[in-house]
This record gives sequence, structure tokens and C-alpha cells, in this order.
Amino acid sequence: ERHLIILCDLALKKHADDSRRTVDRMVEYLSAHYCLPDMSLSHLSIQFGLTEPYISKVLHDRLGKTFAAWLEEKRIFHARDLLDQDPSLSFDELAVRVGYTSTRTFQRAFSRVLSCSPASYRRAQGKASIRIDTHPGNRAMRAFLSKQGYTELGAFDLTQKGAAETDLTRIAFEKLV
Repeated sequence: ERHLIILCDLALKKHADDSRRTVDRMVEYLSAHYCLPDMSLSHLSIQFGLTEPYISKVLHDRLGKTFAAWLEEKRIFHARDLLDQDPSLSFDELAVRVGYTSTRTFQRAFSRVLSCSPASYRRAQGKASIRIDTHPGNRAMRAFLSKQGYTELGAFDLTQKGAAETDLTRIAFEKLV
């Protein structure tokens, strides 16, 4: 009876080791092939001969998120890196390079993951800004800043609740450099 327990223990350990190695191979495969347009649980099921629910569970356990969320983030972060390297890439080209067959689906995923559209991200790249705040009554400074290419962002109020409102309104200007 004791020998049977030892054999069962060894079998369970071997199974756990085999499962761990299989998941390691899956993660390596995913990291190398996430840009394939047909990458899915079904694709992995065929590739590794395992059921989709099992793959979904072990990947969620390993990656800490659903397969779909992981894949979307991986693709979008890669697209962001490509856009940083070459801002002239079209969104159609970016979508194809990172595994999307639809540019619209790619754009929606980009917005979901990075909280901005690919177009907004591209516009923001490489642009720093200088902000200057001045009193709205300082017409000379406002005129000077406008001539220097600064854009007036509007007025804002620096007053605290209950404080006097004298001289605490400012006009903000910004210039992209």
C-alpha cells in the first residue's frame, strides 16, 4: 500500500512537471507568434493538442489575465513601438504587422489599451510643450506670446474657496516644441 502511494505521488509530480513544461512551451510559442492573424485559443488547441478550456485556464493562471486581453495588449504595445520607430507607417500597415485583419478593429483595440486613438498617439509623439501663465490684463505679454507661436488655452482661476478673487485669474499659453 505504501509503494502505491509513492508511485501515485511520483506520477502526480511527473504530470505537474509535464504540464508546466507544456505551458512554458505555449507561452514561448505565443511570444513568438502573437502577430499571426489567426492566433486564438482554437489555434493553440490544434498546435498543442489540448482543449480550449484547459488552455484558457492555464494561460490565465500563468499570464494573470485572459488570453484575449493578453493578446490584445501584446499586439497593441508592439504597434505602439512600431509607431514610435516609424511614425509614417499607415494604420493599415500597423494593423497587419501586429496581427489584425481589420484596421477598424485595430484602432478600437489601440484606443482600449492605450486610452487614445492611434492618430492622437502619433500626433503626440515627439511633441513637448512649454506652458506660460500670465495675468489676463497683461495685454503686452499676451500679444508677445501669440506672436511667438503660443496658443492661448484659456483662463483659469487660482482662488481658494473663501479667498478674495483679486489678481488670481490667469491665462495659459502653450507652444509645441
